[in-house]
Amino acid sequence: SPLVPAITSFGSAIVPGGSIFVVGGYDHMSSAPSGLVNTTQWIDVSNPAERWSSTDSLDIPRSNFGASYAPALGPTAVLALGGFIGTEIIDGASYSHLTADVAVFDASTGASLDGTGVPPLPKELEGVGAAALPSGEVVIVGGFGYESDGSFFYSQETFVLRKEDDGSFFWDQAEDFPWPRSGMACSTTSQGVLCSGGGYTDPAYAEAAMFNGSHWTEVSPMLEPRNWAGSAHANVAAPGSDTPTEVVYAVGG
Repeated sequence: SPLVPAITSFGSAIVPGGSIFVVGGYDHMSSAPSGLVNTTQWIDVSNPAERWSSTDSLDIPRSNFGASYAPALGPTAVLALGGFIGTEIIDGASYSHLTADVAVFDASTGASLDGTGVPPLPKELEGVGAAALPSGEVVIVGGFGYESDGSFFYSQETFVLRKEDDGSFFWDQAEDFPWPRSGMACSTTSQGVLCSGGGYTDPAYAEAAMFNGSHWTEVSPMLEPRNWAGSAHANVAAPGSDTPTEVVYAVGG
């Protein structure tokens, strides 16, 4: 397969159907002061001759953000949630500038979707975990940010994007994740949202938990600690078997 045109890190990768989408991140070759990008690069891997395409899809260039499908907004709608958008100097000290902005775009084209009515995150956060429940509701969990006095915190809060009877959306606070974490790998499964790994006082952790829409249940930890790992869900048949098994992959980190 051809290489991604731009060398980026701390963006998000999403796989709808036979295409791979690489969204946002930090461009190490960029001449821009921040190096942050607002582009989506994608390729149809089902076509060996396909080349990468690119379009501007994020209203605010960012890295270290959560990303999730949003079936309630359409079969190919994706949310980019919060993230790092630069640095700022306060009283002579340098702080990460975070955002609560939620960008919505179409994963089939990379084009931005306006007028969806999705509100900003309840807090400005970087490194949130994000995935959709089997019901289609998007879950965000953890992350880190700054208090009003400039102090730094890791979150274990969980919020679910729910829909009112009048069609408007709101972030509903749910049960806390068992531990403060950022940079977790989260995936949609048939049982709920599975989140694993992440960082806190140690660089990386292996613990994992499943969210069913109202409650977190601790599950088996990963074999080794991972922070900022990628995550993917698939139904895979074991060698010699025709019966698929539901699996979740944690990649890299």
